[in-house]
Amino acid sequence: MSRSEGENGTGRGHGTSPVPSTRAGTLWVALGVGFVLLVVVLVFVMENLHSVRASFFGAHWDLPLGVDILLGALLGGAVVLLFGAVRIIQLRRLARRHHRARLAAEEANASASRDEAELNAHSSHPQSTAPA
Repeated sequence: MSRSEGENGTGRGHGTSPVPSTRAGTLWVALGVGFVLLVVVLVFVMENLHSVRASFFGAHWDLPLGVDILLGALLGGAVVLLFGAVRIIQLRRLARRHHRARLAAEEANASASRDEAELNAHSSHPQSTAPA
């Protein structure tokens, strides 16, 4: 291993990257992976075009096996998406509630500090008596 490869053999000295990672770059990689997965799913569907009879809660249909499995996967993904959305809504409401409580507590502390400062200002200046 040469000295320029760094200690972990990645070719980067001291573990630093010459080009920083960006959201656009991450999105680009995710889109590429998604495209590859889409091609794999399409190949699966095309290789499983023989029709099968399926039943679900009294409903019966004839669809190609690949399409049937794909629809089941999409339905499962929709259920996961729905439950995830419900959880995100719950967490946002909780965060909003905590944020409001924190603001109210900060306001109460600021108000108490102002009141204390006013009391200290009045008590530190003794009442002047008028000359007789």
